[in-house]
Amino acid sequence: MLSYRFADEKDVHLLVSLRLDFLELISTDEEYYELKENLKKYFEEKMHYESCVVMLAEDNAAIIGTGMLSFYDSIPSIKNKTGKSAHITNLYVHESYRKQKIGALLLTKLVEFAREKECYSISLNASDDSKDLFSRHVFKKVEGGMIYEVPNKKLIKDNSELYNANPL
Repeated sequence: MLSYRFADEKDVHLLVSLRLDFLELISTDEEYYELKENLKKYFEEKMHYESCVVMLAEDNAAIIGTGMLSFYDSIPSIKNKTGKSAHITNLYVHESYRKQKIGALLLTKLVEFAREKECYSISLNASDDSKDLFSRHVFKKVEGGMIYEVPNKKLIKDNSELYNANPL
């Protein structure tokens, strides 16, 4: 049975292992142990301060898909009043589970989370195989990747009182 959840601090070792697998590194590679330690520190710190979240797709407790959302701040502006933005990385679905909309659901959940955090935009780098998925979810191609400007209702002034006002 498929299920989806956000990883927590107890999942750090799992996330490190998944990332090393994704990078196709094994313990005999020269940079393996240094990278493993750096990944552990990264996930512990970033997840603790909620500047990074990881969505997991599981099939009977086996991880079959992941997606990571990292948050960053820029100077607030007219378009981005909070200065908050996000970047999606490591969106991956195991080959035997592809074409089942698992990647689309992971992406949707990450975008919704970014919306809740009042992010103005979400950027990502897309492989040739994944560009269609992101394009279907309104990500636009830009130099160096793709971007989605989040239609965040929390950031738009509510003018409903203008339409509901009783005339004198």
